[in-house]
Amino acid sequence: IDNILYERVMKGHSIEQIWHTCEEVRRVSVITIRRWINRGYTKIKPINLRRQRRFKKSYAYERNPVDLALNACIKFNRTMDDYQLYIKKYPDHILIQTDSVEGRKGDKLRLLTVMFVETGFQLAFLYHVSNASQEVSTKLLSVMRAARKYTSKPLVVLTDNGIEFSKITLIEKVKNVHVFFADPYKSTDKANCERNHELIRYVIPKGYSLDGFTQKQMNEIMSNINSYARKSLKWKKPISLFRQAFGSELLQKWQIEDLPDSEVYLRSQF
Repeated sequence: IDNILYERVMKGHSIEQIWHTCEEVRRVSVITIRRWINRGYTKIKPINLRRQRRFKKSYAYERNPVDLALNACIKFNRTMDDYQLYIKKYPDHILIQTDSVEGRKGDKLRLLTVMFVETGFQLAFLYHVSNASQEVSTKLLSVMRAARKYTSKPLVVLTDNGIEFSKITLIEKVKNVHVFFADPYKSTDKANCERNHELIRYVIPKGYSLDGFTQKQMNEIMSNINSYARKSLKWKKPISLFRQAFGSELLQKWQIEDLPDSEVYLRSQF
């Protein structure tokens, strides 16, 4: 049990996730495992556990007022209040949350993340800051067109207020796609997407540059993240739930692979 736990913990897995996905470890309880670790009986040290780590203090920043001004023109009937009324009226529609992830200040590249909320499945695409709004809208348009081929349900997209999303309403050209904007500076509006960013940060810590990454590498990272079983999904994998809902062809198109539990790696290599 110690060997299994050590190997998986050093790949970035939580104790609970290992316990639910590995039958041999379930010979003892999670509480017992944590007691072993705290008493020094195992090769694992408390500092090896993700939740034991101490993260750098985050600092608030001022957003360019142009961002909010641009979005104010397109948010009519697309506010957070409008979104809540919509999903209350149509609770069976497919919810999607999108956001951006920044590497180091001054990077030429950033990440566009797209999460299918019900399945917990998330995509990540690199885009150039210099052409942000055009590339983001183009990539999202491609995702919406692809997804609409495999479902008859409308897609409801909740997005951020950054300038990179100033052309996002172009995706409404796709039939049965609707766009709404979260409230400014309120990450809880897109809690599912933001929570998954924590897993991306395990692999690419905040402050590290994204400029050296390729889309192929990002697909590999997201393959690991989407193959990681979650408590919120009753210890199922996002990729498994997405496959049930949309089939396997989209996974092949986006080059996201289903990895065995023991091979999932969520540690930074920096």
